[in-house]
This record gives sequence, C-alpha cells and structure tokens, in this order.
Amino acid sequence: MPDDFTITIRVKLDATAELVVTGELDLLTAPMLRDAIAAFAVAANVVAVAVNLAAVTFIDSSGIHSLIDADRALRRLGGRLHLVEPSTVVEHVLELSGLGQHFAIDSPQGSGTCVDVDTDDGPVASWSR
Repeated sequence: MPDDFTITIRVKLDATAELVVTGELDLLTAPMLRDAIAAFAVAANVVAVAVNLAAVTFIDSSGIHSLIDADRALRRLGGRLHLVEPSTVVEHVLELSGLGQHFAIDSPQGSGTCVDVDTDDGPVASWSR
C-alpha cells in the first residue's frame, strides 16, 4: 500500500463534510474511503459529502466502486456525493467508464469554518495509511 495515501476530513458548521484524498485510490485504499464517508455521514449526521480528488494520482475500478457505493448510500439518506476538483487521472477514468455524468462535480469549495469531530476514542480529523 502506498505510504502517501491520506484522507483528511473536515466537517463544516453547515452540516457538510469534505474529504480530501491524496495518493492512490485502489483495491487496498478504497475501503478506507468508503468507511470514512459512511462513518461521517452517520456520526456527524451529514448527508452532503464532498470528496476532493485533486491529489489522487491513480484510481482503479475499486476506487470508482467505492465512490458509487458512497453516492448510493447518501442518496438513500436524502443526500448526494459531490466530487471536487477530480485530478486528470480521475477525470479520464470517469470519462472512459461513462460515469462522468453520474456524479455531481463541483468547483473547489471555500475554506469555510470547520470543527473537529470527537469520538469516544478521541478526535477523528485525518486518516492516513
């Protein structure tokens, strides 16, 4: 697994969450993204989730599948997954797979006001592997 894969999570006061993903999104790292989205959608009562993919250097079908699963789960809750600034690599895979129109693709989100989310085990603000 690449050492540079990270997911940084920011929960904003307007009940939205932004996950910033860096590195390779593949068979080994995609479950981390899927779990992070699910955990924050439930724990923070957030249904508007943006995933910033600007720093993703590789994505395979597992990465795409995790994004589709997350979008489906959020839609069941009345929300939607938004992709922010997909890298050229991500755009290319979305285009080739025919999924470019499936996702809401947003321009960069403002910095906003973020708060840390605390769990019984301590703060959860950034995951890396």
